[in-house]
Amino acid sequence: MADERAESPAAWNAETFAARWRERLEGLAGEQGSGLSFERVEYQTQQSPLYQQAASGWAELSGEQREDVWQRLLEDSERSAAEAMPVCVRCGRCCRIGSPTLEADDLELLQEERIPWSEIYTMRTGEPARSPHTQQPFFLEAERIKIREKPGTTECVFLDSDTNLCRIHADRPIQCRVQACWEAVDGQRFLDAEHLTRKRLFGAVEPLLEVMGTHDTRCSFERLRDAFETLESSDGQNPDEAIDVLAFDEHTREFCAQQLSVPEGVIDLVLGRSLESRLKLFGYRVERSADGTRTLLPEGEPG
Repeated sequence: MADERAESPAAWNAETFAARWRERLEGLAGEQGSGLSFERVEYQTQQSPLYQQAASGWAELSGEQREDVWQRLLEDSERSAAEAMPVCVRCGRCCRIGSPTLEADDLELLQEERIPWSEIYTMRTGEPARSPHTQQPFFLEAERIKIREKPGTTECVFLDSDTNLCRIHADRPIQCRVQACWEAVDGQRFLDAEHLTRKRLFGAVEPLLEVMGTHDTRCSFERLRDAFETLESSDGQNPDEAIDVLAFDEHTREFCAQQLSVPEGVIDLVLGRSLESRLKLFGYRVERSADGTRTLLPEGEPG
């Protein structure tokens, strides 16, 4: 009987009410298919006068009043969370599920260095990718230039994790400006956009365009996939093609740095991320001997 009384809102003090309310909001945010962050649910439900009165005056309510108010709050929160309010509450969710892709109209931001070139990179044609909204994998049909994400996460590098604020908010890309997490994802809007390309970005630098073209041909993801299919079909006995692709990728990166004076932080924009760093997509890793010889090993297999 004592436990039943403790679980009744009538017996809760203000601290217990706050804790139970948070549990309620976490449950609403976590409901399958809700698509709402905890911060958005919190913001929406706490706009109600009923909640504000309860939160400020819970201690003064009688036991019967507390039970009545709690039941009404449960119903009110269900309604509030059912439809997202058309306003940004700075919850950071959009910035955590993936970094933005740059569009052609973002070119000025780079030309004026309002977005550092070292904080963007290229995803090349044919590269495996994953939808930030559906998490479904796919292969890119055309290259995309993106802002970097924090290592080991899908969080945009410009998000201040402590405050949920964007560190380049005044100069944020178009995709960030039109993002509206309270609306159904308008995938066609992003598909139809004119995306920024390396050719548009480096069009006046002929030597760089030539290097990028050769690299795209000899280090394409299609060729890399074929090389690993050959490796698999030979039970690991024919790694030469894959190693040749990796070697040319590394050679081109060194050439860009040494002969074309491309800064180290910009090479991922010029050539895309190193193929060696993408090997986990194929279930492999590289191990190098003291003389620099490469050996391909399945992920998880000791050297």
